[in-house]
Amino acid sequence: MPTRPCTSPSDQGGTRPASGRQMTRTSRKQFAYEEKMQPANHMKLDQLLDSRQLEQFLHALVELVPVTLHVEGSNGKLLAQARPTGVRSNTASPPLEHLHRTTRAEARVPVEIHGERIGQVVAVAADPEQGMAPLVESAARLVAHIVADQAYKEHELNSLSTELLDKYEEITLLYDLSQALGSIFDISALCNIALEKAAQAVPAAKGFVMLKDKDSQNLTVVAARVDGLVGWKTPVGVGISGRVAESGKPILLLEGEQLPSRKPEEQGPRDAVLSVPLVLSAAEDEEVLGVITLAGKPRGEMFTAGDAKLLRTIATQLAIAIHNSRLLQAQREAERVRQEMEIAARIQRNLLPNRPPDLPGIEVAGRCLPATNVGGDYYDYLVDQEGRLNLIIADVSGHNIGAALMMVMARSILRREIGEGKSPASVLARTNTALLHDLTNAELFITMFCARYDPATRCLTFANGGHNPPLLRRSSDAQIVELDGDGMIVGILEDVSFQEQTITLEPGDLLLLYTDGIVEARNAEGEQFGDGRLRKLLIDGGALPPDMLADRIHAAVREHSRDSAQQDDVTLLILKVE
Repeated sequence: MPTRPCTSPSDQGGTRPASGRQMTRTSRKQFAYEEKMQPANHMKLDQLLDSRQLEQFLHALVELVPVTLHVEGSNGKLLAQARPTGVRSNTASPPLEHLHRTTRAEARVPVEIHGERIGQVVAVAADPEQGMAPLVESAARLVAHIVADQAYKEHELNSLSTELLDKYEEITLLYDLSQALGSIFDISALCNIALEKAAQAVPAAKGFVMLKDKDSQNLTVVAARVDGLVGWKTPVGVGISGRVAESGKPILLLEGEQLPSRKPEEQGPRDAVLSVPLVLSAAEDEEVLGVITLAGKPRGEMFTAGDAKLLRTIATQLAIAIHNSRLLQAQREAERVRQEMEIAARIQRNLLPNRPPDLPGIEVAGRCLPATNVGGDYYDYLVDQEGRLNLIIADVSGHNIGAALMMVMARSILRREIGEGKSPASVLARTNTALLHDLTNAELFITMFCARYDPATRCLTFANGGHNPPLLRRSSDAQIVELDGDGMIVGILEDVSFQEQTITLEPGDLLLLYTDGIVEARNAEGEQFGDGRLRKLLIDGGALPPDMLADRIHAAVREHSRDSAQQDDVTLLILKVE
């Protein structure tokens, strides 16, 4: 059985309607809210006890003890009375005034809970005989004790019932919130739902959710119950929400700062403020994703520690939902990039020639080993109407479908210009003019090397557009010569002219065209493959057919970078004069 705690009146709960056990869920919650805020002297006996049951108890008692009993509330209102059989009833008004005119024994004992007087018991002897005073006093004290004990039990039962109902409603709210947040992956929608649930549960009229910007130390409002506030920014560490985001600790102020507004004239009076961080807990660390802030409790009341605890629970669920949404977005983006890379790789493969041309006096071989991230490498060999072999190698900046599509455009232009018999320098210049606008808009560029070999004269004419200089191995002395040529990268400037040069090749000479993916390939220690290794392979492989030499170079590059991911395409084109 609960006992009455010895506490001051200021620690007590509030009033309880007489029909408390038939209250709806909403009215119970309202009572719980009022009970927290009301001072203890508002507790009323007539709202804790049923008058009819109290009167039945008094009637049973007066049949045993010849005493008239009255139970009154703190305001003097008669709640119940009983007289022994044979004593005249006067229910029109309490028989207190005429008691002063009789010699009957009388006793008045207060009914108290936690030291607070919530009523009194008046006992009057039914017979004016002397010696009744002790009996009257004892009867009054007995009834006062029983009434106080029963009232306290009812008060505790009501309080417990309200508390349990509050917890049930909180659990229901959090379950509904988790269901709602779990089915939505738009971060703005998540924040709006959580804010509305929080404002309903606490409750509060105003509030907002702010998230940290990824690339700055600012907080941005993404959901608000204040007009025109979405999009408003504040630095971390500034204002209530900024300090909460900086410290990761909640702030509860009885009289807080004005809520931010785009229009100062729309700012109202200062409200009590409750601000809680959106904390994502990890195994080793905690990350503050943002802040949820509420203000404007009904009737100007203050936020409580219970409000803060509930809001922190909501904030935790929102932080998890935001994290999951970002993970899903990252997964979708990774899948989008993967599909884009697959398309780009397919495009790139389709750009490459199927087999080398069949021309007397030469051997040609080409290889392209695509990287994990698709590059924009491209090589081609075309025989024009004069029977000359045209060689092209190019590298588009970027590693996405945009780079692959740009190479498709470049290939089309290059093949058209070569088909019209243009010289290497003219081919590069016309390609630059045709692609400049698109390359600039896409923020891309292309390095190119274009050469034309005439088997009849063994003359090689070439022009370079910012590409790696090809390497020529002379058969006479196995020395390496760079075919360097000044030329601007394609897609940087308009009206560009390219320098054109011509050399004569001898039988047994080897010409290697390659992209930077070969010389820049790195091993696990970060060391590049480099020009030196490539030159040595070319010197040592002078007797090999182009196919075998191409495979040897590719194998050497793979061996060098076997413990690290390949970051760029490895592309080469070899011409050998017979």
